[in-house]
Amino acid sequence: MIARLTVLMTVLLAGSRVSGDGSLAASGMDGLESGFQSPPMIARPLVWWDWMNGNVTKEGILADLTDMKRAGFAGVQLFDVRQSVPPGPVRYGTDQWHEMVQYAIETAEDLGLEFYAMNSPGWSGSGGPWVTPDQSMKKLVWSETNVCGGNVEAELPMPPVQKGFYEDVAVLAVPRSSSGYRVRDWDQKTALSRASLNRSAAGFNTDDPRAVSPENVINLTESLSENAAVSCRLPDGEWSVLRFGYASTGAEIHPVVPEAKGLEVDKLDPEAVAFQFRQSMGRILKEAGPRAGTVFKGIVFDSFEGGFQNWTDEMPAEFERVNGYDLIPFLPVFAGRVIGSMAETEAVLYDFRCTVDRMISENYFGTMQRLAHQRNLVVYSESQGGYFNPFTCNRYVDIPMNEFWVGNYYGRMHLMKQAAASANLNGGSVVGAESFTAVPEDGRWQNTPQSLKSIGDCAFTCGINRFIFHTYMHQPYPYAPGFTMGRWGSHFGRLNSWWKFVPAWIDYLSRSQFLLQQGQTVHDLCFLQHDDLRYAVAADHLAVPFGYDCTICYPDYLADMACADGVTSSPDGIRFRLMVLPPNGSFMELNTLRNLRRLVQQGMTLSGNPPGAVPGLHDLKTGQQEFSQLVDELWGGLSSQTPVKKVGRGREMLESAIDRTVQRAGLSPDFAFAPAQDQKELRYIHRRTDAADIYFVANLTDRKMKGNASFRVSDRTPEIWDAVAGRTWDAPVFRSRLSATELPLRLDPHESVFVIFRRPPGRRWICSVVPDADEQFAGRLLSRNGGRYSVHESDGSSETVPVGPAGPQVDLSGGWEVRFLDGRGAPENVTLPKLISWAEHPEDGIRCYSGVAEYTKTFDLPAEVDSAGRIYLLDLGEVCDIAQVRVNGMPPVILWHRPFRMDVTSSLRPGRNTLVVQVANRWINRLIGDEQIPPSGYSYLETEQLYNNGSLAALPDWLDDPQKAARVRRRNSFSTWKHYSKDDSPVASGLIGPVRLTPYMVVVPSAGRPALEML
Repeated sequence: MIARLTVLMTVLLAGSRVSGDGSLAASGMDGLESGFQSPPMIARPLVWWDWMNGNVTKEGILADLTDMKRAGFAGVQLFDVRQSVPPGPVRYGTDQWHEMVQYAIETAEDLGLEFYAMNSPGWSGSGGPWVTPDQSMKKLVWSETNVCGGNVEAELPMPPVQKGFYEDVAVLAVPRSSSGYRVRDWDQKTALSRASLNRSAAGFNTDDPRAVSPENVINLTESLSENAAVSCRLPDGEWSVLRFGYASTGAEIHPVVPEAKGLEVDKLDPEAVAFQFRQSMGRILKEAGPRAGTVFKGIVFDSFEGGFQNWTDEMPAEFERVNGYDLIPFLPVFAGRVIGSMAETEAVLYDFRCTVDRMISENYFGTMQRLAHQRNLVVYSESQGGYFNPFTCNRYVDIPMNEFWVGNYYGRMHLMKQAAASANLNGGSVVGAESFTAVPEDGRWQNTPQSLKSIGDCAFTCGINRFIFHTYMHQPYPYAPGFTMGRWGSHFGRLNSWWKFVPAWIDYLSRSQFLLQQGQTVHDLCFLQHDDLRYAVAADHLAVPFGYDCTICYPDYLADMACADGVTSSPDGIRFRLMVLPPNGSFMELNTLRNLRRLVQQGMTLSGNPPGAVPGLHDLKTGQQEFSQLVDELWGGLSSQTPVKKVGRGREMLESAIDRTVQRAGLSPDFAFAPAQDQKELRYIHRRTDAADIYFVANLTDRKMKGNASFRVSDRTPEIWDAVAGRTWDAPVFRSRLSATELPLRLDPHESVFVIFRRPPGRRWICSVVPDADEQFAGRLLSRNGGRYSVHESDGSSETVPVGPAGPQVDLSGGWEVRFLDGRGAPENVTLPKLISWAEHPEDGIRCYSGVAEYTKTFDLPAEVDSAGRIYLLDLGEVCDIAQVRVNGMPPVILWHRPFRMDVTSSLRPGRNTLVVQVANRWINRLIGDEQIPPSGYSYLETEQLYNNGSLAALPDWLDDPQKAARVRRRNSFSTWKHYSKDDSPVASGLIGPVRLTPYMVVVPSAGRPALEML
């Protein structure tokens, strides 16, 4: 306890860098500036904190949470999982396990951190050992018995059953046909698949002689005896007797420890879901007492991996309540039969899928959220996977989430936008994401803040604004790099070799997330989906021209929308100018058509082709005349020769290429950057509040970008907000046009910047500087060789600014003293005549070193170093992988991405100067080097099973015995997974350079006035 209090006091007194609400009222800053400088908790990232197979210690809990506070995280989302790690002593659900959970909650409270928990053991969904088969996920099953008409005596076999659970639903007889007339892909259309739903274009045609007439579906349910036999009389002919029932899907939660193994709970049954909540969360909440709802703030749902279900006890009653007709006579469609007609059969299946969709959202997420809110908890959820529709499920989610992976982040952009759109439509401003998840090929200790920056920036431009790191493993013991999630994940946490310097990256993310949580995203286009798409939005459907952004909505949201002055908006603030219908959308509900007609008459521009029919049975039977009328009102008279027509105050356009559609709609781009025109290289997002327009622009490439940027905002001064350094300044040069503002913009490789418009411009400002400056840094235009610069101002005036040469560059690449601070087989110190990668050093201890090394160098500068108008930029060149710089004892600055460059002018002095650079690399080299050393008391499995090959066979007996560890440990590292072999090659590491100190003369300072006036 004394150790715990000592650590907590140290962090809380010295680590007050993270404030609770980000308030800086006394500083005179406005809310946007204060939140940017000191982001509130909601803007700071969270971590997925994995407790691995019972390997939990209080010492590790305290160390983990203390480190998270130091690093700048807001808190944790706890998972208890089993993933390729031998078992530890703290077993799930035991008194000892609950004691650890409460200790973590208490420690989080002491540190001012937030605590959340996965709603279930594992991560697949919701379930546990308490779920009995009758409470588990269920599906409709059937058996088929062929009989001849007349008096029938037949035993009906039981349909396929899992987990010993089965209940009958109905027994139906249908005429047996030899034609094989079946619904196309019928087995994929019963909510047990998310495969492509190819639907026959039968339109309103219900005259289908090959179909089974509803009058010929004979209900034999009352004839079913207790021994599963029927005794009845059927008309002459050949018949199929279908015995329908429901059984458990058998889906079990995973990956869980044996004590937590159990079935996935029935997601369609609110009573079963409530039981699950009580069993999984009840004791934790009870023992948390007043901390529930304050420190313990919410529950979490990972992406759903529990498979599919399509039945529950109340399904027939619920189906009839929602759709207005009895499902039972249509059950043969679940066995592929066509009842009534192909059009009617497809319509019933559509109604059924929509009913399951509604029940999932209301009975699963709705029940969970209601119970959570009763205890002042919030719900975070990746409402995706299986049959989930994010737009219906997220109505009952407080913080919707998606996910992005290191190796495939660009391919998930449309899915991230889907989560952001659902949040915006439901009035939410915060959108979370499981962040930086990695398959083994993209993980293996390869990632650094620099390598992950553009991945995170891309997610920001998709609307994600709260990262939840995947994954911060709980480290029960101090041996590094320690526990991993088997072969998976980006390995974040306090035992990572570069983690000492992580606060600078977390501050960048927090400042960015704060700004991106403000107001609403500005969209020009809205893509309407049809209800059957659910999570299957096509990436190419959301492709928009460069300089435009889009959102997504589903038909249910149209009723609350209105259009005025050509802008369509929802009550919660989503706004757009053009709605685009889904491609090949042959089906549309009458209510959707009614709302589209209303919005177009109010002034909305709509693009898309007319639907051919309605999807559901009620509209099919009663709505053909109204459907034809609505289609004619909206699309009548349109053709390839006349692709646009006016309807009321709005317009309707036939579907065409999206760039052509935008042109026809007369939309000017919200953002432009000449010459870049590729969203894979340069991306943006635009948020708008009542007082500010906030643009985030990110260069995703390895090259510098330089050009003229245009923003669709006028009569305001552009400000540059640098989230890396926490600095802001007015753009030194810009032009204000009638409907846009232009400014020269330079972005280094993978650089990002916020451009914010809040204040009207002054009486005059600089419009251009000729010739272009040699460099731009923190808003200042800089010159190396000097010259005469023409400065042109907004009032038409101009002046010439003479600038002298800056002076010689100072090369600092040679003669460094290096100390290896973490030991791990390296010498205490070494002198480097010139900078090289550690991997190229002849000494094994340096070549295979992982950790922090401190480089020290002294150098002399002339007296004119402090001349007015001159600044010095220190460029470290190549750094592998992250650095902290201190000049002449001044406060250190962390540089975590290229270019590793900073302004050191205020720290320099004439004469002798001292430069100290600490550099951290990745774990790769030490792990490779240690493969040359036999492990002490443990080994790794070598097997053809991919998920076990490389896993630890058993934990060494010295893990919880420091004295024994000191005697027997031979390796410099310890990991629960073998990621590298002795034959792998070390990676570049250390300060490689060249290191240069470069003087510049200021042509235009960040205040925007010529340097001549400043001197």
